[in-house]
Amino acid sequence: MDLHYCLYDTWEPGTAAHAEATLFQVAEGGDSTHTEQYTNMRGAGSLPNAERFLVKRVHLIQDENVTDADFDTYLYGAIVEMRVKDKTMFKVPAQMLFSHSAKSGHFAQATAADAEFIGPMGDGWALEIPIEIPPGAPFKVRCKQGGAFATTISFKVVLEGILSTPD
Repeated sequence: MDLHYCLYDTWEPGTAAHAEATLFQVAEGGDSTHTEQYTNMRGAGSLPNAERFLVKRVHLIQDENVTDADFDTYLYGAIVEMRVKDKTMFKVPAQMLFSHSAKSGHFAQATAADAEFIGPMGDGWALEIPIEIPPGAPFKVRCKQGGAFATTISFKVVLEGILSTPD
C-alpha cells in the first residue's frame, strides 16, 4: 500500500556556535525525549525491512519563539544534509527548506512597542528527482548551525513523500 506520508524529527540548535545534530536516529518512543510530538521515526536510523520511502519534498518548520537576534543566525548560518547508505543525497543552506513557518504583519503591545514579525516564507524544497530510502537502509539528516543562538528554539525537519508498506 502506498501512502502520502511525512517523516519528521526535531532539531534543537543550541547556544554554542557550529553545533551539529543527527536526526532520524531514534524511533518514536525509543526514549523519554522521542515522543510523537518530537518524532515519528519508524526505526532507529532506518525504516522497517518491509517499508520503503520516496522523499519528494523537504520542509524545515521554525519554532514560534525565534527572536530577532536569532533570525540572521539560523537563516544564514545553518546547513542541512541528508545521507542514505552513507551517500550524500543533498547538502543545502537551511533557508532553502523553510516551510509554512513565517509570521507576518505586526504585533502591538503598546503604541511605542509595535514590532514586526519577520520570517522566511516558503513551501519547503520540492525535489526534482525524489530520494529513495530503501527498506532497512541506514539514513540520517545532519543539521549544522552557524552562529550561537540567543535562546533555545527548535525546528521540525519533515521529509514528505510516499511510504510503501505491505498490503
